[in-house]
Amino acid sequence: MRRIVAKIRTWFYDRYLDLIYHRRGIEGINQVMVRTRRPKHVLAKFGASIGAGTIIYPHIFLHAAHKDYSNLSIGRHCRIMRDCFLDLTDRIEVEDEAIVGLRVSVITHLNVGRSALRQMGFADESAPVRIGRGAVACTNTVILRGVNIGEYALVGAGAVVTRDVEPYTVTAGNPAHVIRRLDESLQTDLIYDTHGLKE
Repeated sequence: MRRIVAKIRTWFYDRYLDLIYHRRGIEGINQVMVRTRRPKHVLAKFGASIGAGTIIYPHIFLHAAHKDYSNLSIGRHCRIMRDCFLDLTDRIEVEDEAIVGLRVSVITHLNVGRSALRQMGFADESAPVRIGRGAVACTNTVILRGVNIGEYALVGAGAVVTRDVEPYTVTAGNPAHVIRRLDESLQTDLIYDTHGLKE
């Protein structure tokens, strides 16, 4: 009985989402994403790729999606924490077992608008961001366009990541820099169990 009720509720919720999209486009769905208790469902419905076992917490802020969320790809057993800001001008890829912490911002483009800075060489730019397998971006990290964060890298809280992060490193600061290198021989199964990511 509960399954039937759940299916009915999902059907009505999907019709509500369809109506919002029809009236206001993806910007309307962005507003829904800020308050919905079902962010994973909404993201997947509008084109995001999300792997099994991934948890996406409420209050996700999405910006500059084109017509849908197809620029967002999240792997298996990931965690996307509350209040994240995801700029979908270009592609964002979060690989398996990665964690995107509280209030992390992922920025894929630069646009100075009509500012005189445009005449000084600051043209519009965009580039994809990749967060590698098992990597962790801690609270309030800012990840800028074109950055690749290597597998099992840990980016410290409040870091501003302006360039690629090597695998198996700990980085911190503004701009982020390596402060420690990790042992690549660590058993990855132990890492997954520590974070409670296994099925």
